[in-house]
Amino acid sequence: MTLVKYAPKVTVTVLSGLSTNGRIPEGAEVRLGCHADANPTDVAYRWFINEEPLIGDYTTELILHNVTRKHHDAIVKCEVHNAVGKSEESQTLDISCK
Repeated sequence: MTLVKYAPKVTVTVLSGLSTNGRIPEGAEVRLGCHADANPTDVAYRWFINEEPLIGDYTTELILHNVTRKHHDAIVKCEVHNAVGKSEESQTLDISCK
């Protein structure tokens, strides 16, 4: 049986940092997760904020320390590549100012 090869299917979720109202308080540490379903499963992750690549050894998780109001409405994107192609998904940060 031959397995079908396909580009990653990507989902991005906020893992922690949300307050009870679903917003991110200013000064919080935010963890975002990137899940990719792909075949072949050998994938590479890249993270971006507002189309600017983030430098670092990030894989399935991105941690943003001490978010501020400048992060409000920022678009955090996870891009995943495998031998077949690439896919991406993003989340918009909703920062509540103190």
